Amino acid sequence: MARDFISWLPAGLVVLTILTTPFLSLTAPVVGGQGAVVYPMRWGHADVVRAAATAQTGLLRFGARPNIAIVQIDSTDTLEALKQSGAWLVLPPGALGGCLAGRENTFLIQDANISSVETSL
Repeated sequence: MARDFISWLPAGLVVLTILTTPFLSLTAPVVGGQGAVVYPMRWGHADVVRAAATAQTGLLRFGARPNIAIVQIDSTDTLEALKQSGAWLVLPPGALGGCLAGRENTFLIQDANISSVETSL
């Protein structure tokens, strides 16, 4: 029995590597572009706007769910500020087949300066 397990171990490791490698792209830091920020599931649009204003980042539009926002990320300081404002994950917007970004007809926030939004909403 132990020999059977050992003989299948290399094949199992190859399969495991093939299945988990695509998820490594989700861990790549997003700097100098747009990022999909995932906040806690219970958060709505108002909570997301408040968090983006606290992080002093540009909110471009909302994602596929109310707790997902597409934001402008300019530096690693922005990443840290987003995490301190409550972000669970910061991913490329095209991650998971683009399902974080939502549909093209999602409400767009164009030329919005959310740094002027009061954080006491």
